[in-house]
Amino acid sequence: MRHRRRRPRQAAYVTHQSVGVVGAITPFNYPLNLLCHKLGPGIAAGNAIVAKPSPKAPLAAAMLVEAARYAGFPRNPFTIVHGGAQDALALARSPIDLLSFTGGPQTGMALRNNTRIIRCLMELGGNDPLIVMAEADLEKAADTAVEHRMPPLCWNSFAKDRSNQVSSRRRISLPPLSCETASWIG
Repeated sequence: MRHRRRRPRQAAYVTHQSVGVVGAITPFNYPLNLLCHKLGPGIAAGNAIVAKPSPKAPLAAAMLVEAARYAGFPRNPFTIVHGGAQDALALARSPIDLLSFTGGPQTGMALRNNTRIIRCLMELGGNDPLIVMAEADLEKAADTAVEHRMPPLCWNSFAKDRSNQVSSRRRISLPPLSCETASWIG
């Protein structure tokens, strides 16, 4: 019979604490969607948010603030700051506790290198793959690859000016599946 080692009684505690003040910088494509991706979780976690939308799409943020105030949302949890690149840099250098940025890699790294804070959440462009299985219809896969690189105008109003960043960046083709693997997958 094996002896079990007895451990002293232990306790673990998990606490949820807000970060504090979050600076949120969003790009011009999908201005409302990307702003809400930062505001919702940030406010739900108990943080105050200072958001700086792109100067190319300031109205979505302004309308969101107006709608929130109309709905009775308190003023304190989030503020919108409008401006350009210098204002984004000023926000990154301000006494915030976390910087959340969505945009291009060069801008993101410039902000990161000029910030006094330690915590940065950066979404600097995707690296999403388009995976083509050996059993796939190759003509349809090729059409899909072209469509996902630049969607038709009817999919997205921004497609005309090439601001749609939701596309596959890599293409991966897989070898044929063995009969055993195919039956296991279903």
